[in-house]
Amino acid sequence: QSRAPTDQELRQLWLEGPREMTPAQWQVMSLAILLGRRVSEIAGAQRNDVHLDSDPPFLVIPANREGNKAKSEDKVPLPPIAASIVRAALKAGSDSSPLFVGATTRWTTSKAFMLVRRRWGWPGRVRLHDARTLINDQLARLGVPTEIRSRTLHHTGDLKQLANTVYS
Repeated sequence: QSRAPTDQELRQLWLEGPREMTPAQWQVMSLAILLGRRVSEIAGAQRNDVHLDSDPPFLVIPANREGNKAKSEDKVPLPPIAASIVRAALKAGSDSSPLFVGATTRWTTSKAFMLVRRRWGWPGRVRLHDARTLINDQLARLGVPTEIRSRTLHHTGDLKQLANTVYS
């Protein structure tokens, strides 16, 4: 049985993770945490999926992307910190390379997370995917309505409304 990371574990991951993982692994992980998305939805991103000049900036998750359980294209708004992570990823690699060079599958980042949490001695089986539960709980504590939390975790909704409420 797996469990979500605790608030303190998530804090440790956020503060110490960049020193424990490759830049691409950390970029995928941090975006998954910030956006509440599945690691596979983020890791498979291509450079043409990024739209930083839009208002708001967004990342396209195509319907056929591994991990896209809804099987429908999704435009995920990028708050400023997420957009800065994406900009850094764009600087690594070439125009023909994937967005996260060296971390293009969920397994790469999930394995890095597993090794880090073991080194840190976290009890039990904590999976990165289970952080979505923690994200949902945190959003609920903030008073974010159910339908917006559902959209954040990949359902449907208005892109502008999400950018101005959940992701601000």
